[in-house]
Amino acid sequence: MILNAYAVLDAFVSLLRLLVAMVVLTLGVTAWRRSSRTDVPNASTTSEAHYYLMFLLALLLMGLNVVSWPLLYLLLQSYVPEWSETMCIFGVTQVGLNSMGPARFLPHLISTLQVTKPAVVFLSGAWLVLHLCNRTIGSSSLKRCTYIVLIGQSLFAGIDAAAESAYLGIPKKASLPSVGCCTVAPPHSLSLSPTLESEWFGIPSTPVLWSGYYLLNAGLIATLFLATIGHSPKLPAVSLKILLVAAGAIGVVSWLFLAEIAAPVMLHLPQHHCIYDLISKVPEMNLGIGLHVFGIFSIGWANLVAWCGDSSDVKPVAQHWTQSLVRLAIHGYGGSIVMISSGLLMA
Repeated sequence: MILNAYAVLDAFVSLLRLLVAMVVLTLGVTAWRRSSRTDVPNASTTSEAHYYLMFLLALLLMGLNVVSWPLLYLLLQSYVPEWSETMCIFGVTQVGLNSMGPARFLPHLISTLQVTKPAVVFLSGAWLVLHLCNRTIGSSSLKRCTYIVLIGQSLFAGIDAAAESAYLGIPKKASLPSVGCCTVAPPHSLSLSPTLESEWFGIPSTPVLWSGYYLLNAGLIATLFLATIGHSPKLPAVSLKILLVAAGAIGVVSWLFLAEIAAPVMLHLPQHHCIYDLISKVPEMNLGIGLHVFGIFSIGWANLVAWCGDSSDVKPVAQHWTQSLVRLAIHGYGGSIVMISSGLLMA
């Protein structure tokens, strides 16, 4: 175990998240079971007695989940000087690769954490959106849906915190990374191969990514804007699902744009295609990336609200919340383009 300020802070946050997640999971399961039963005397009163405690703990858990995401990358960045072979976070993620003993789990734990972190943050935001929507409506069906999402949030948060604690506890100093420099990337890395970096099926990749990034993002913003105008705008569930699929596909294009175009330009290293270096050496890009992720999450939350609020008594208010979330997605995508474009112009 490597001890520094970030490791101690990360360990404290992970253990606190694990404890709070277990409590919230217990309260959430209890509240969900009570909300589904009608034969319990004073069930609503009993549920209210636990509701505010559960809400405060869930709010605390949400804050810890959000903080833990950037804290992970700050921790990995603090580990870079520990090995002479590592030049950036990518090298740290390879520590323990092809090793024997517990260190062999380190790359798999990091890969798991980089999936569970956004999932936990998405579920945390989904719970808060459903909670606020339920306060407006007061529907029992939406309350049960809120409890289910809360249970999922606490369960994923517990798994994420346990995996992060395990990563912190496994010895690392004797486990040298097999790939130190992120410019020499293995096939499974986040960078494209040298052949694809210059040409895709006979088409130069640079103009394709430039035009693809701006045209697709601008097209999605325009589509979202058109879907929210009118006297009584309504987004059917099918349209929301299509928008979510489009947002995911555009997210992949945007990721490639950052790795293949933005990183070399902003880092002033033409052959360096590493998003890890981009987020650590150009900190303002974290806001641009965060706004883009917020845009994708907002469309996902809109889909969840539309799905949970499909009943007749909930639908009018659910549609209002859906429109509001789509407008938030517009601001997220627009702000992301502004931030990334500003970074490219100032590079």
